[in-house]
Amino acid sequence: MTIKNIDIKRGDTVHDGESWSWDEDGYQFIAQIRRDDQASMDDFEDGCCYDQNDKNLQRRALNRAIKNAYDRNEWDYYGVTVAVRRCGVLLGEDSLWGVEGNFTYKKMDTPINNTHFIEMIEEVADMAKHTARTKLFELQASLLNVSPPAKIPLGNASETPGQ
Repeated sequence: MTIKNIDIKRGDTVHDGESWSWDEDGYQFIAQIRRDDQASMDDFEDGCCYDQNDKNLQRRALNRAIKNAYDRNEWDYYGVTVAVRRCGVLLGEDSLWGVEGNFTYKKMDTPINNTHFIEMIEEVADMAKHTARTKLFELQASLLNVSPPAKIPLGNASETPGQ
């Protein structure tokens, strides 16, 4: 899914609660960025890019600087949520958490680059749309008192089983 109205450029910061909405194939989407209160650098230190025990002294110094920037709240972890509605009814919602946001390394004059959030939102929107379509087919089947199809078609959202 390519979303045209999400415009996050290099140098832009993201903020808790920032949201976008759009319509596609008869569905209404609402994407939101939320601060991830469950993630911490401590979750990722062992064997990761934040490893303070790295034998390479340059890398270890960089890791320490990254940790210090995190401790000063210069960057944080965020989540991306996408809710999908049709005719005002919530049919699906998906999310992805633990995404680094507003990261910069000032000593190396590295600008903030949050453009990865666009790709994250697109991926989560695809998952949420599939969840919504599955729920819609299940609702249609229950109203018609028939079993839903074993496999939900991935084509146009206006398709219904048997067409």
